[in-house]
Amino acid sequence: MRRLREALRPLLFTPSFGLPCRKRGDTVPRPFWGFVRGAVGGPNIRTGRMIQAFGNFPFSPNVVYAQSGWNSAALAAAGSYRQRTGLPLVFNQNGWYFPAWFGGDAEAANGRLAAVQAVADHVIYQSRFCLEAGRRLTGFVPASHEILHNAVPMHDVLQSPGGDGRTCWLSAVFTSDAAHILRPALQAFRILLRRHGTRLAPRLLLAGHISAETRQAEWFNACKKDLAELEAAGICQWLGRYKMGDLPGLMQRVDLALHLKYKDPCPNAVVERLHFGIPHVYSASGGTPELIGEAGLPLAVEDRWDLAIEVDAVMLADAVEAALADRRRLSEAACERSKLFSWSNYLERHKLIFERLLAV
Repeated sequence: MRRLREALRPLLFTPSFGLPCRKRGDTVPRPFWGFVRGAVGGPNIRTGRMIQAFGNFPFSPNVVYAQSGWNSAALAAAGSYRQRTGLPLVFNQNGWYFPAWFGGDAEAANGRLAAVQAVADHVIYQSRFCLEAGRRLTGFVPASHEILHNAVPMHDVLQSPGGDGRTCWLSAVFTSDAAHILRPALQAFRILLRRHGTRLAPRLLLAGHISAETRQAEWFNACKKDLAELEAAGICQWLGRYKMGDLPGLMQRVDLALHLKYKDPCPNAVVERLHFGIPHVYSASGGTPELIGEAGLPLAVEDRWDLAIEVDAVMLADAVEAALADRRRLSEAACERSKLFSWSNYLERHKLIFERLLAV
């Protein structure tokens, strides 16, 4: 199946693939979203949900929905296909490339994104941060664009604070550049252990995927020592990867979430947790503050593009204590905040965008 997907990808945008599939009066959207490669990470999960809602039409699209996570060949092909066929192209811009996490030629990679935006009929930025980062890194802003934060479907559970009053959650895709996420969290909970002892210290649930490269990294081996100490004290539990269907049950155990990724563009996981009434302590960078608003406590970090800045561990420990003490008010704020990210409104907005472009 993987080989078939890879073989089809370039064909979808080549002249030999055939004539455009759009006819006069053809206003019912048949989007092509690309192929979802794996179930890890917010973009893949979101794209899979959009395909469930709209369908995926690789052989008969009348609109192409390209995304900034596509590889360079697919991006170039999408732009070329738009110019040759005239089929509407919508471009969804998530994160940009910068040296804090990208080891290649960031300027060239961002140039490829801007080039597709330049020929797209409409560009969706996932946050104001995504828009302003593009302006800073490329100097380009397309004429037709909007900011549309990510949304998630509601789960069939009641929003509630849950937990026992001292349980915190940290999940991530722990790639090789994730030291700034895991390290300060473990350091902060060591501080909390010293302050409160094993019986009263806040507890940390850790979850997510660890890449093979990360497992070989020196920083991760150092973190494993802190993790072992916290696990031995009974205040930290490593859950590993979890299925989305397990999330409602897991969130019922949680009082507070940590979101420490630096300059995260528009994290789906934050929106998901807000729907469960979970407040956050978070890195005040990227698009994360736009999502959380008053439903959490921000941690100030330096504004850099060449380094991923981690939050201060002592400040994080202090914020965890403060947020847990005020968890009921913050949880109510999270429930209220979640109303801004309605899945039905998100789908309806996409439908209107598609219909407007197809009506031209």
